[in-house]
Amino acid sequence: MLVAIVLAVYWPIQSHPFINYDEEVYITENAHVRGGLTGQGIWWAFTNSEAGFWHPLTWLSHMLDYELYHMNAGGHHWTSVLLHVGCVILLFLFLIESTGSIWQSGLVAALFALHPLHVESVAWAAERKDVLSSFFWMLTMCVYVYYTRLPGLRRYCLVLVAFILGLLSKPMLVTLPFVMLLLDYWPLRRLNPSPLNDQRREENTSLYKLIIEKIPLLILAVIATVVTFIAEKKIGAIPGLDTFPLSVRLDNALVSYVVYMVKMFWPANLAVFYPYELVRPFWQAIVAGGCLFVISIFVLKKTHQYPYLGVGWLWYLGTLVPVIGLIQVGYHGMADRYTYIPLTGLFVMICWGGADLAKRWRISSTIMAGLAIVILVALTAVSMMQLQYWKDSETLFLHATRVTQNNYIAHNNLAAALGEKDDLGGAVYHLQEAIRIRPYYVDAHENLGVAYIRLKKLEEAVLALRHALRLEPGRATSHYYLGLALCLQGKKDLAVAEFQKAIRNKPGYVSAMIHLGNIYLEMGNMDASIREYQSALHLKRDNWELHNNLGVALANRGDVELAIAHFEEAFRLNPELSVAQRNIKAMKKLRMN
Repeated sequence: MLVAIVLAVYWPIQSHPFINYDEEVYITENAHVRGGLTGQGIWWAFTNSEAGFWHPLTWLSHMLDYELYHMNAGGHHWTSVLLHVGCVILLFLFLIESTGSIWQSGLVAALFALHPLHVESVAWAAERKDVLSSFFWMLTMCVYVYYTRLPGLRRYCLVLVAFILGLLSKPMLVTLPFVMLLLDYWPLRRLNPSPLNDQRREENTSLYKLIIEKIPLLILAVIATVVTFIAEKKIGAIPGLDTFPLSVRLDNALVSYVVYMVKMFWPANLAVFYPYELVRPFWQAIVAGGCLFVISIFVLKKTHQYPYLGVGWLWYLGTLVPVIGLIQVGYHGMADRYTYIPLTGLFVMICWGGADLAKRWRISSTIMAGLAIVILVALTAVSMMQLQYWKDSETLFLHATRVTQNNYIAHNNLAAALGEKDDLGGAVYHLQEAIRIRPYYVDAHENLGVAYIRLKKLEEAVLALRHALRLEPGRATSHYYLGLALCLQGKKDLAVAEFQKAIRNKPGYVSAMIHLGNIYLEMGNMDASIREYQSALHLKRDNWELHNNLGVALANRGDVELAIAHFEEAFRLNPELSVAQRNIKAMKKLRMN
């Protein structure tokens, strides 16, 4: 039933395209991923930290998807859906094996499967790392239960392998060893053996022994944390305290803990990006801190009687620590995807607590079942609605601008989506909004320059791109687009300088090489033109434009045979290229003469 409902909810995802937020980094413009599963690609996956993470297994999953589906986005989305289904099944199996309570376990799994806050992790192909790492999180817990039944090295190694696979997918699993200590308390009851598990009375009954047991896992978690910090720092994704002071981070963390809980009960106004609030009313952090304190005191008093309360609450608080913003990564204040694992702790508290309250208040099982069905139907309806916002980039970011304030990322990406539809006026409006909200947002300035180029407003384009370069000197793409604008203005010498700067700051920048070669060709500098085209061809041999232009340059220099060879290659790569056919005929006629 769980599988069937999940597949029904996410069925429309097969028609969703890729969106223009991070998916170009992970899939659409990533040459390594689009190369499929090759030896070179596998080596790259294990040796790079692109996108700020060292998660080779995630890269390999994207490569495998490309092998299976190529650029069919629906196939990539379905892999994420199936991984989500796998998480649901493993969570259910873990709970029922460790607690023996089928209905509470099933309800927790259903809440996990259908909650709208989890739509982002499943519907966003770039967040494959979420569902993949969570799959191994759930698998590790299942294997851990297997290990605790009869502890031994062989079974412990299975736990280690599952845990390592999770870390290779996303470092979010660094908190799992601490969660396993919570599970030792409840539901596994390894700290306090009961008559139900007398066979383990002599095994790992002290906290000290249980901590020692987790040391290999903790060492791996520390290594993963250090590697992730270095990778994020390398790409500039960890702002300093001058950008986000410690007091601001503490306020944001306290408020985020409570907001996530509110959204769990009332999942409204969900967005792909929540801007960081540097200035917020002082009372929000005080109220949030007070709520957390009161809940913690209540849980502390009741945990001895109802152990699932302490385990669930500490699960929620603890698993959010890496992403709560004390060590800020990126420029968002919070993210729905961060709740994918942490909400499970709250689900456990609700389901087991609800069952105990029903017994205490003598509420019939029929009423409780009816209430559960109503809740699940409501969550299913909201999730299906939320999934519709992910049907394309325009819908996703337009929704984000409506449900959040000052969302400069949403305005910028909405502008990109509108630009793809040739709605350049709308694109300019939203880019100007992004700049108004965040004047030093370099991406918006660059994109505004590109929009002005397409509108033939070259003076405005040059101003916008020069502003982008003042904000981020040496930005290769801004140099490239500035070169385009100057070239269209007829300022070829200035354009040459910009293209050269783009290539110098981004070695292997094929587009800049092509345009630089084109300018040299127009200026009559055949040797320089040929040099640029040949350099670009070393990097991109299947570009018909390069072969055709190189053929023109070689023909102008008098290398007829080489020119014919490149024209023929251009025609082979693009059989509809009539100009290549004409050039071939002209060169062959010249050769005959």
